[in-house]
Amino acid sequence: MSRKLALTFAAISLGVIAFVVAVAVAAGPYAVQELMREKSPIAWLSTMLLVGSSAVSLVLFMRSRGGAGFGALSAALAVAAMDERFMFHERLKHQLLARAFDYDKAAMGHWGDAPMALVPLVGAGLIWLLRGELRGRLVRGVLAVAFAVGVVAIGLDIATEAPVAQAVEEVLEVVAETLFLLALLARVSAGD
Repeated sequence: MSRKLALTFAAISLGVIAFVVAVAVAAGPYAVQELMREKSPIAWLSTMLLVGSSAVSLVLFMRSRGGAGFGALSAALAVAAMDERFMFHERLKHQLLARAFDYDKAAMGHWGDAPMALVPLVGAGLIWLLRGELRGRLVRGVLAVAFAVGVVAIGLDIATEAPVAQAVEEVLEVVAETLFLLALLARVSAGD
């Protein structure tokens, strides 16, 4: 890893950590509620990390010699950023509750969160499509950890509505998005 890439990793990681800590400290005894709130500063950070990853993917697409994999990844990340910002998945969940389950939360169970399972499936498909382009131990290692943390975050989101678990899920989501951005930046740094 070059010194410039190491400093970039450190700056982004420390910036994200400082942001999350500042949000939690500012919320004081309401930190759990603030971290899990859908329109919180953490949700904004999550959106910005997804937009950043989308932009880096677009750069990789423009630099690549063939294939549309990075273009598809850029588009998927842009859609994920818009979903995070405008809460489309929450609106879909509410529509399922209203129309398919007649507002019976017990009958709906985890079905309202089932569409969230598409995120790691689509992500795994895109990573598989790009497996030849995502070369290097650093890129693949950081990407594997990002994917694993993301799967745990989505699992928590689907499995429980406990406030502390939801706050942990939001923080893990930010960790996964940060690691994903770092993996893409490592790929840019590696060049062609």
